[in-house]
Amino acid sequence: MSFDDDSGIFSSNRPLPGELAMFADEDFNPEVYVINRLIAKDKMSCDGQELRLLSMELRNLRKKTGKQMQKSVISNYNLFIRVSQVISNLEDEVLTLRSLLRTRAAVERNLVVRGWRWNIAETKVSDANVLCYGGDDPDPSEHERRAQSLPDVLDVLLAERKVDQAIAALDEGEKLVHEGYSCTHNEGDMTPVTPVTAAFLQVALSEKRARLVEYLIHVSQEPFVHGMKLRSAITGLVRLGEGMHAHTLLLHSHDGSLQHNIQGLVPIGTLYGGAFTAALSQMAARDSSTLFGDVPACASELIVWARDLTEMCSSLIKQHVLSSVAAAGGLRAAVECVQIALGHCKLLETQGLALCSLLNKSMQPSVQQVMEADLKRIEESVAAMAVVDDWVLSSYPQNDLRFMASARPRPSGSVPNLRLSSSAHHFNSMVQDFLEGVSPLKSMHLGGISLEGISKLFKQYIDILIMAIPDPGGDPKHVHYAVTEGQQLALLANASALGDELLPESASKLAQGAGTTLLTMRDKGPLYHLRADQSNLLDQAWLSNLQRGIGRLRDHLSRHHVMHILYDGDKHEAQLTTNTYLVLDLDGASSSLSSKDPMPSVVFQLLFTKLAALAKIAADVITGREHVVLAFLARVVEVLVGWLESEGSFWSGIEDGPRMLGPKGLQQFVLDMQFVVQLATHERCASRLMCSVVSELTSRAVNAYASTGADPDSMLPDDDWFLKTAQTALHKLQLAESKHQEERAYCNIPSSNSR
Repeated sequence: MSFDDDSGIFSSNRPLPGELAMFADEDFNPEVYVINRLIAKDKMSCDGQELRLLSMELRNLRKKTGKQMQKSVISNYNLFIRVSQVISNLEDEVLTLRSLLRTRAAVERNLVVRGWRWNIAETKVSDANVLCYGGDDPDPSEHERRAQSLPDVLDVLLAERKVDQAIAALDEGEKLVHEGYSCTHNEGDMTPVTPVTAAFLQVALSEKRARLVEYLIHVSQEPFVHGMKLRSAITGLVRLGEGMHAHTLLLHSHDGSLQHNIQGLVPIGTLYGGAFTAALSQMAARDSSTLFGDVPACASELIVWARDLTEMCSSLIKQHVLSSVAAAGGLRAAVECVQIALGHCKLLETQGLALCSLLNKSMQPSVQQVMEADLKRIEESVAAMAVVDDWVLSSYPQNDLRFMASARPRPSGSVPNLRLSSSAHHFNSMVQDFLEGVSPLKSMHLGGISLEGISKLFKQYIDILIMAIPDPGGDPKHVHYAVTEGQQLALLANASALGDELLPESASKLAQGAGTTLLTMRDKGPLYHLRADQSNLLDQAWLSNLQRGIGRLRDHLSRHHVMHILYDGDKHEAQLTTNTYLVLDLDGASSSLSSKDPMPSVVFQLLFTKLAALAKIAADVITGREHVVLAFLARVVEVLVGWLESEGSFWSGIEDGPRMLGPKGLQQFVLDMQFVVQLATHERCASRLMCSVVSELTSRAVNAYASTGADPDSMLPDDDWFLKTAQTALHKLQLAESKHQEERAYCNIPSSNSR
């Protein structure tokens, strides 16, 4: 057997990475190395800090050396096993050669003894000496007779297939041969067996031993031999000195039994994985450990055989189980199959066979393929459900709050009343089933891949929700439009419930081994402020992806409502233009500034009406999640002021138009901006972005007025006036809104006659 291809692995000249190259030198002396480093440090006025740095450097080198050693062991392990097998084969050949040499020595002794015997007869030595060295003995000893009859006894035992008795007879014959060869050829040395008889017996024993070995090999190779009969044959070979050959035959026998069992299996069902690996845990590893113990060569051969068989079993599982369930989207069946196989491999760890990592590595691509197929099935099913979704929310039954199952107990009444539409319910249910199916395979480290797939599904569902927002240029055939404001807020309720509550809590099932769930972590702060080290799976990046999806839907909804505020629904004309402020300084133009209680422009009054309506509807639709409502209202205000900031035609008319902004127009604009701030503050949806944009817009309008040469400070009231005026206008609008609601409620009360 040649190792030319791998000779470079053991070469001492193989370069090591970086600063470890110095240790590859055969003449490297660690004491000299340290002394030289200390001398160099001493020349540089070494102090305690330098010594600590040197100690730290040496510790780092030790760690790097240890890692390099581990890499070398892992990369060279297969070659090490092959070399061990070659050495074991050489040992067997040496034993065989030794047996042949002993047979040859026996023949040579026989020839020498015969010649010496003739010489003794011619020189007329004593009778005792002649008897000792093979003289004509009229009355041979009992051992002599036994040695002469033992070959015939072995023939009978071999014919009757009495293996144990034949091996005992061979051992007895070996002792007799040893006694015969122990004669010192000195006068007075009386041995039970003469050398001549011992020589003939040794030749006979070699022939009988070969026949017995051949018979045991034949027995162990029979296809239906197993159990005690197989172990007896293997034990016999071990006693005859054929240990490595016996171990190889044992593995081949189990391999044949396994192949026979495979042919009788039906290639469906989850037990298909366990059927293969059970052969290892129940037969091969146990027999090898029992019959051969801790023999390194046998252990190495068992490891190689087990690895090859595991790879073969893995390929069969992938071919007959995983590929079929991948086409059908049967994730649970695939996971159960792999889990059973891993369970049987786990049993082998107590016997020194660690095959779980190999099985994980081999099956992981196929399991990922099954996961992708299941995620695709979820995507298609949710999309089909969204087509017929009427965006009406319904509550979970209390006993179906599965996302709360793993959370710690909470006080009664504190469970959020999450309501979802039909497609969101379906999405959540399928995602939970998916994560529950994947969670048993934690050893495959599929958590990151699973969460990435869930993130993509959520992104696609957000796209479906965005398509449900009415759009004049859209195509409603793929989804049912959310026409009313209640339906539109239901879209946001779906996204926020899934992204904030249900998906993170369902995903926490993948990290239950860490003893921490997302609900317990959220008590310490917002979801998107979770520290990454609190969970290996629920990291901040994944949660941020969910939040970005919710933000996208919130932005589309906000733009939709802002466009309804800014544009007339019938004429598609903007209600906030340059003329809104420029015409106020024309002669005869009416303005609320001249009245006792100035009011903001119509657009901002509509903004108040829209926010009030949305807040009222959201209180019924998005129950118990006030932060979601406030974030949405804040985004509506931000989109409105953002549109005003980016509207080029508006500012070009004010800054560069034929008519310049007058004092009344500037005063109205500043009042509008102050009203926006007060409205957002009252609704508790003010944000830094909104305040910053409002400040920039006010400064821009003041600068546009100042560019005409007028002094804005001389004509604008002070800040307190704008603040009080905006608050008064807000209060007036609130009273009007309350009165309107009372009238509408009164109109909806049935009369006594109708009762």
